[in-house]
Amino acid sequence: STQSTWGHVRGPDLAKIIKSKNKPVAIHTISGSVWTVFYMLEHMEPEWREKYIRAIVFDSCPPRSDIYAFGGWLCYASKLQPKIWQPILSHLFHPYRWYMGINSKWEEENAERMKTVIPKQTHLLFMHGRNDPVLDTAYVTDYANYLRSRTEASCVEVLFDKARHSMGIVDHPELYKAVHVNNLLAHINEWKA
Repeated sequence: STQSTWGHVRGPDLAKIIKSKNKPVAIHTISGSVWTVFYMLEHMEPEWREKYIRAIVFDSCPPRSDIYAFGGWLCYASKLQPKIWQPILSHLFHPYRWYMGINSKWEEENAERMKTVIPKQTHLLFMHGRNDPVLDTAYVTDYANYLRSRTEASCVEVLFDKARHSMGIVDHPELYKAVHVNNLLAHINEWKA
């Protein structure tokens, strides 16, 4: 989901499918799939997004698109210690970023997309591990704070002390469920139990 052309292809298709339902939507995006979600939201009219996008869960995302995020992912996937291996393995991803079209132009466009496609009335939940090797925690917190500063809805960030990348649901199933119910779904009238 990282190649910019893939997002341009998937984004409009997903937007079309979801818009055809004309129903309230909750989006749960995990790791790098967040970039496809940004493209999808970009291909929905702002009025439609404001009316129907009720909630977004950012689960272990958004990652940076730098070599260190990819190197962290490789450490996670290979079960290697990030403190030792991430600085070394990350450099393998210079050609990968080039091949996938991730360059300064794409990063600039993506940064703008991240700021403009999230509806202000949408409830937001950020969940990630404190020491996730894929994520720059400060980057995620800064993005959550930016959205919180402009939102008209709730915006909550939850840090799991010990959770593997994108595995909060496995590592902390009860807390994971409680956070969703209490910090996100409880704010959406259509989905209250």
